[in-house]
Amino acid sequence: TAEAYASCVSDGRCLEPGRSRSCTFGSPDKRTHPINCVSWGDAWEYCRWAGKRLPTEAEWEMAARAGSQGPFGTGEGDPDLGRYAWHRGNGGGGPNSVARL
Repeated sequence: TAEAYASCVSDGRCLEPGRSRSCTFGSPDKRTHPINCVSWGDAWEYCRWAGKRLPTEAEWEMAARAGSQGPFGTGEGDPDLGRYAWHRGNGGGGPNSVARL
């Protein structure tokens, strides 16, 4: 989430991302939205800081294809994979809050 990424920025391990109208970082009403406006390297560094990892290509594709069909993933190989999903009402030109499943 933007809030979790902000903790990494505060800790000095992550770079502050862009701040345009569509970016979630720094917007109080978007704290629980997925972080965006970061590079792959920024995302990788955040994952290292958080003790996590980026999804594999296959995991990302599985999640992207899930759409409104409910939670994605089985959690195989990573206890957190599949526990988060985009809000079912996602759409309308931007991200919504992340839902913990």
